[in-house]
Amino acid sequence: MAQLSFADDTLIVRSLPGASAENIAAALAAADAVIAEDLPEIETTILRVEPDRLVDVGTQLADHPTIEAVQKDYYF
Repeated sequence: MAQLSFADDTLIVRSLPGASAENIAAALAAADAVIAEDLPEIETTILRVEPDRLVDVGTQLADHPTIEAVQKDYYF
């Protein structure tokens, strides 16, 4: 299978349903990521991160109890 291309400075983060805005903000702040777009109606935040920190930030957020899923921003 061919490897899919992705944005090297973007993560898509989905918080758990019902997570408070304060807990989500704390998780994102701890990861030192910049919010590019917030989509609260679908519990999703688009983050900008330094390309060399993409994996570290993604791993940190995936381990946070407020975060349901983290994925790269794949090009289709």
